[in-house]
Amino acid sequence: MKFASLEKKTWLVILLLGICFISIGCTDARFEPAHSVYDSFDTLVSNQMVGQSFVARFSGLEEIQVFLRPVSPGTGKIVLHLRNDALSNNDVRVAELPLSSITQPAFYPFAFEAVPQSNQQYFYVMIEFQGKGSVEVGHSSSIRTYLDGAYYRNQEPQQAQMAFHLGYEPSLLYLGLGKEFMKWGLLILAGILLLVFPGWALLHAFWPGWSEQDIEEKWIISACLGAGIIPLMMVWAKVIGWNAGGFAVWGVVFICSFYLLMAYGKIEWQKYKINHIRFRRIRPNQVNFSMIALIFIAIVLFWARFWTVRSLDAPMWGDSVQHTAITQLILNQGGLFDSWEPIAPYKTLSVHFGFSSLAAGLSWITGLSASKAVIWMGQIMNVLGVLSLYPLTRTISRGNRWAGISAVVVVGFFSNIPAVYVNWGRYAQLTGQVVLLAEIWLAIKLMEALHTKDWQVILTDKRFWVMQTIVGAGFAGMVLDYYRMPIYFGIFFLAWLACAGIISLWIKNSINLGFFVRSFIIFGQIGLSGLIFLSPWLPKLFNSNLSDLVQTSADAAAAANLAMQFLRVDYQDWLHLDWYLPPVLVIAAIGVWGFGILKKSYPIAALGFWTIFLAGTRALAIWHIPGAVMMDSFSVIIWLYVPVGLLIGWIFGWLLDANRWSSRIFIQMALCAGSVGASLAGAWQMGQIAQPEIFSLVSRPDVRAMSWIRDNTPTDALFLVQGFSKYDGTSAVGSDAGWWLPLLTGRRTNMPPQYALLNEIPEDKTYSAKVVALVKLLEENTLNSEESKKAICEWKFKYVYMGQGQGQVSYGNRPLFSRQDLEESPFLSLVYTQDGVMIYQVSNTVCNPG
Repeated sequence: MKFASLEKKTWLVILLLGICFISIGCTDARFEPAHSVYDSFDTLVSNQMVGQSFVARFSGLEEIQVFLRPVSPGTGKIVLHLRNDALSNNDVRVAELPLSSITQPAFYPFAFEAVPQSNQQYFYVMIEFQGKGSVEVGHSSSIRTYLDGAYYRNQEPQQAQMAFHLGYEPSLLYLGLGKEFMKWGLLILAGILLLVFPGWALLHAFWPGWSEQDIEEKWIISACLGAGIIPLMMVWAKVIGWNAGGFAVWGVVFICSFYLLMAYGKIEWQKYKINHIRFRRIRPNQVNFSMIALIFIAIVLFWARFWTVRSLDAPMWGDSVQHTAITQLILNQGGLFDSWEPIAPYKTLSVHFGFSSLAAGLSWITGLSASKAVIWMGQIMNVLGVLSLYPLTRTISRGNRWAGISAVVVVGFFSNIPAVYVNWGRYAQLTGQVVLLAEIWLAIKLMEALHTKDWQVILTDKRFWVMQTIVGAGFAGMVLDYYRMPIYFGIFFLAWLACAGIISLWIKNSINLGFFVRSFIIFGQIGLSGLIFLSPWLPKLFNSNLSDLVQTSADAAAAANLAMQFLRVDYQDWLHLDWYLPPVLVIAAIGVWGFGILKKSYPIAALGFWTIFLAGTRALAIWHIPGAVMMDSFSVIIWLYVPVGLLIGWIFGWLLDANRWSSRIFIQMALCAGSVGASLAGAWQMGQIAQPEIFSLVSRPDVRAMSWIRDNTPTDALFLVQGFSKYDGTSAVGSDAGWWLPLLTGRRTNMPPQYALLNEIPEDKTYSAKVVALVKLLEENTLNSEESKKAICEWKFKYVYMGQGQGQVSYGNRPLFSRQDLEESPFLSLVYTQDGVMIYQVSNTVCNPG
């Protein structure tokens, strides 16, 4: 059999698989069930109109289906007008439907010529009845059932949503998606420039044996290490007073690119010419099917993570507000900052900022806004959070590639975490975990490289000092990404050494003390090197409110009468473990851990004890153990994808290693097809994991309202926005898009970013207390009470903002003020109302009655 066309066949397979997963994503796109809920009806008769605002999610909008119910027959017709918004009188498209065709309650189509550029566009549809007869239009009785619009009655927005579906012309839909996918490719390229090139250049220049690593491990480890290098560079740029912003980022990218081009260009070009000449003689048993599988899985993984955020107007939930605020301030200052102005009146920065520095870097490279950069960098980190399992799984599986691939597939496509991080904006922890796995891999490689050395040689070995310096730099970057990461890293080190010693006793009845001495020296030097790299940042950390907050929490946790209450509340999160990981994966991981112990594998034993020790760290706060109060069960639970993925990957690799036939070519091909097929099977579910209807603070109606605010309100106007108190009344957070006003409009509100409120020092020492006190006051009194009016005057509010989320984007909180409060207020006047958003102006007479 000849294989002369193997190259063409390979590209054909790539094309077919690409079409396959794109088709999976578009399966339900032809008809988008935008809003299917109906529990109420409006009778549509002559001279009466209803409408609905909405956002089309694809190109080629050509049909709107509306739920209609016949009432009385006649010769009339229903006319649908598609417009750009509710205030416009110009029709984009018009469609008609005769009343005689409405025979039973159902969704009925209004078809019109396709709108080519409808992707992510805001529209308003008005429906009127002409002639004799009547028909009913179905709608829900709650505005919260649809995020990006509202039901209108005679062009007045209601607290309701029409029941409607959207249909798209297939060719325009696919063409629009093709353009969108090309933009995603550019985002991935930007991520490579920002993360992979700096990490690769550093490791290629200074890490002994880097050239011997497999190419896929190089890509992943470089990207993960890059996520720690960028924030560390910003710290030292601040030290030397060089906040060069985008110029510095592009400079780093250029230098690293030029270095790698010089280092690899000539060598790789020669290899390419040789391989291209010989390619026609390549046999199937020479094809690296595992690498082909990993490339396809990475592509599908990027697609699933990007698809789920393609329609977001801003990153979701509370953490995203803080990340975007820091990102915007980095962009404003060209680097790290001290003052939070003009977003909030705080004068220090002490919280972790690593993820925000990466988002700012992406913004400088691509031109994205701060909020969009946070969305896309968050998903790049989500992909890396999964891919970072591959190198470490291979390491504990003695180099088995399929072990690493199985870990990636299981966590990437069949586990809620880390994919669900997108709903919470939990990007700081995710970025820290990305660097953590690279640090563990590098530390293990460092120990392997020096395992034959005694401790005196280690102290004088130049190669050791270079390697541990690189790991130390990554350690420092990891800390800047997420302050809890040293605890994860340190406990891994303890579990790894403890299990190595126990297994050694079990097998040999002895312990290699030299191994432990070398290990403690290595990890001690990594920690010391990390502290040196962090030295400019440590004074900010220890002289901030954050350190005081940690100490206060530790004292409270250690109090005898509160100790068990703290633990009981914290450990209750474990009762909901199935929310984050499928029980079958948890059970499988526990079984694998037990099997690994029986097989006397200390890396596998260490993974289980790593988890147990981390879960128990919180309890140490009772005895004032330093740092224990920083941990909580939730942070451990949402990290569990790491040990679960590693364990399941290891058992898969062990099964393959235990069977000699696994190396046969047809088995390799089957493994490739199976892993790619499994990723495709889970891709659609992962692509739908975002829940903006629950977690999104900002919707399209809010974006439109904020545009109005920028154009129609003074730049110094202060807005009262929704929120609620938190942490036993010691803090407060926002509960709809009002929290985003400083970021999206430049206007001040009563709700600063929580990172600043909790951790930073305000310009006015009483400001943070005033913020919390105002929220408590409004929670206890109505908006129109004398106490509330007094507070409004003291704060000098000029406007009140009610977002599309109606102050309810949280779990169980009560809005500070209701729609009824606003409508009945004698000192507020309505100046803006579209969809569910309302803006009221505070009357001058309320504070100056004379």
